[in-house]
Amino acid sequence: MRFRDALRFAALAVLIVLETSCGQYYRPVVIPINTTQPNPANFHAVFAVNSNGSFNPNPPVTNPSPTFSFDVGSAMQIDVSGDTIIGATGGLSAPEGHLNINPTHAAILPNGFRVFVASAGSVENNGVDVISAFTPAGQSAIATGFGSLTTFSLPNIGTNPNTGAPSFCRYLPDFVTAAQNTAVFVANFGVDGDPNCDLPSTDSIAVLNPFSDTITNIVSLPAGSHPVALAQAVNTNTNKIYSANQGNSTISSFNTVDMSPNPVTGFSGTTPVWMLTRADGQKLYVLTQGDGSLVTINTVDDTAVGSVSVGPGANYMSYDPNLGRLYVTNPANSTLFIFSTSGGPNDTPALLNSINLAPAAVSGNFPSCVNPCPVSVAALPDGSRAYVASYTLSSCSDPVFSATCVVTPQVTVIDTASNTIKTAIPLMVAGSQPLTESIDCVPTVPYTPAAVPIPVAGVNAPRYAARFRLSAAAAADSSHVYIGVCDAGAVADIITTTSTISVSGNQPDTLVTDLPAPFGAGFPAPPANRPPFQNPIFLLPGR
Repeated sequence: MRFRDALRFAALAVLIVLETSCGQYYRPVVIPINTTQPNPANFHAVFAVNSNGSFNPNPPVTNPSPTFSFDVGSAMQIDVSGDTIIGATGGLSAPEGHLNINPTHAAILPNGFRVFVASAGSVENNGVDVISAFTPAGQSAIATGFGSLTTFSLPNIGTNPNTGAPSFCRYLPDFVTAAQNTAVFVANFGVDGDPNCDLPSTDSIAVLNPFSDTITNIVSLPAGSHPVALAQAVNTNTNKIYSANQGNSTISSFNTVDMSPNPVTGFSGTTPVWMLTRADGQKLYVLTQGDGSLVTINTVDDTAVGSVSVGPGANYMSYDPNLGRLYVTNPANSTLFIFSTSGGPNDTPALLNSINLAPAAVSGNFPSCVNPCPVSVAALPDGSRAYVASYTLSSCSDPVFSATCVVTPQVTVIDTASNTIKTAIPLMVAGSQPLTESIDCVPTVPYTPAAVPIPVAGVNAPRYAARFRLSAAAAADSSHVYIGVCDAGAVADIITTTSTISVSGNQPDTLVTDLPAPFGAGFPAPPANRPPFQNPIFLLPGR
């Protein structure tokens, strides 16, 4: 090839390359600048169940009120990412329906599609016992509310087969569990020997079908059982429902497929109050309040394999499946116990630490609660911290109930890496009025969902027995912890991650707001001159 031809060929090649490159897209390279991003919390929810009763011992002459005012309770849904209430059940005239009087407990299906709430409404004259179910509010920038409520009615009203006269039976449902999407189980505290009922006892477990919205079975327990807690053990070999029977200090076991009973052997303990199953379903943990024992039962053969003492008066137990931890509260000695769910003899819990929330060792602290009375625990799913809700009482003129009694709630934050106290957070906003005792929030030992008379100002005032004066729940994304403060009529919102709403940001573990419950029964009273708020008695984390 001659030099001139080679030069022409090279020039043609360059033109072809230039022409081809004109059709290419060149994207600019963006170098990211590291900045603090906003909280990326997904749509998560926490549910609160509220009781609705109030008592005014000294009604004003110009505006007299009943000694005890009561109405239907409510459930409300908190949007974690927005710190707002986006759904709530209404009152008696609400088109979507309402909970009944005296709600006691709630559970959510594993798929998160429905929430079930038990209400022991038959504590009031002509009241009925029901389990209500609703679909949570959908993700939205605005409040969407709940859809219509479904009601499962226990057979309160019937006919005595012997006399033909009307029969009215009280069941008093007080606990709900839903470990599978196909069945919901309800513990009925029951009433024994009621002359108005044609049954000798209503102590029982009800089985609900969430697909057909029916009660498919009511399994009777021995009279005097009074179940107060349920737990379901599920794995490839086992599917059982267990009942903690406070009245006769026993544990009942049933196969969920047909509710046939299983014998439970080796269990000894007084007044069982709470129970949980390990994540693998192989162990059942039972907390007894009377003698203060943490009992482990092997779910394969329903045999008790070990027991650890936590002191009489222990009232609550929380399970962290991520770390394999059990947290046990005992208000009688102002102590939190932390256990590993493995490591002890026969794979029983091993004590990691016991933390006294008082300045010095105490005993007999409950019900005076001069020192902190821990009553509920929530562990963050990310495994970093656990939050212990407790309260103290002061200025009490009566050991049972006093309108002058001041309630001081707080949360103690536990660092789970060291199992030691990280900090303590007051749950009262600075500058707010002292929190006085609400008659609906006074706990009873042992627990009962029935109406309890308390003599106040010379009158036997009935009230609903509170199971949780404070109830704790952690958001599924670990961004917040919520504490239902019964006496305050509000849910305290604690942020656990650094906020970026402001330039400086909030420190983790900070009380950021109080979310009030709906207005309740009763007339406005000073100093607020508004109707009282309803009382949060149980918090439930969503999925």
